[in-house]
Amino acid sequence: MVAIVLSISWIIAAMKFGDRDWSKYYPSMLFAALGNALYEILCYKYELWSMEPNGVVYSIIPLLLLILVGMPLSIWVFLSKYPFKLSIYIKGI
Repeated sequence: MVAIVLSISWIIAAMKFGDRDWSKYYPSMLFAALGNALYEILCYKYELWSMEPNGVVYSIIPLLLLILVGMPLSIWVFLSKYPFKLSIYIKGI
């Protein structure tokens, strides 16, 4: 239940703060979701951290919601607010 509420809040935040033209960020969103899914598959037995929502030791629903909703939407919001200006590179900073 907590994972569903967090996923809905991610969707609302992405619609509010993200750029409306999400198609230019779509490859990056797919790359992030694929990388997260690949990590979950390869490091199944040797995790860096363990997520235990609501006391349940292992549940597939929070992992799927993180892979399919949380990571791509966070990439969308981050890249839509990232300053892609050339003036920083011209100044040498």
